[in-house]
Amino acid sequence: MDLVSEPTSDPSDAVVEGDLPVESAAPAQGFGRHPIVIYTVQRLALLLVVGGVLYLLHVRGIFLILFAFLISGFIAMVALRGSREGAAYGITHAVQKVNDRIDASTRAEDYDDLDDDLVEPAPSDDEPRA
Repeated sequence: MDLVSEPTSDPSDAVVEGDLPVESAAPAQGFGRHPIVIYTVQRLALLLVVGGVLYLLHVRGIFLILFAFLISGFIAMVALRGSREGAAYGITHAVQKVNDRIDASTRAEDYDDLDDDLVEPAPSDDEPRA
């Protein structure tokens, strides 16, 4: 059962009214609904459930912790695949937005430098006129 799916539209696509961006059809996504937070909570819950089951089976000490992490990790690889992919998409999208901002800033600086290079210097009094 996948609780998180890949978004159908790009979150950066927003209808702009004035200076404030307004999301077109999707409601605002709060911190608790972020795919990374959901995946982390699911992993912690799975770890606690597996640890509880192992405790009831009389596994104690360091073996309880070790086996709980190992078993919950294997279960999460299969059971939480959709949530993990949603979290990975969120991270990839956030990094891509930062890279796009850096590229836009670099292009703007290059454009400003190009404008400075195209300005012809005024003739000085020392140069002979033709």
